[in-house]
Amino acid sequence: MDFPKVHDIETIVGLMPAETRPDLAPEDQRKLTDYATIIRYPGGYEPPTQSDAVRAVELARKVREVARKRLGL
Repeated sequence: MDFPKVHDIETIVGLMPAETRPDLAPEDQRKLTDYATIIRYPGGYEPPTQSDAVRAVELARKVREVARKRLGL
C-alpha cells in the first residue's frame, strides 16, 4: 500500500482497512499526533500533565496490542 509520509495519526489510521484499525477516538488520535510532533521539540506548548502522560501510555499500549495481534505476535 502506498501511504504519505505524514506524522498525523488520523491520516494513517484512515488509510488502514477498517478491520485492522485500532479503536481510537479521533481526539485520542489527535493527542498522539501532538505527542509525536509538537512536544517533541522545546517550547511553544503546555507540558502534559501526569494524567495526560498516563493516558498517552494507555493509548500507546492499545495501539501496540492491535499491531502485535495483526502481526501474529
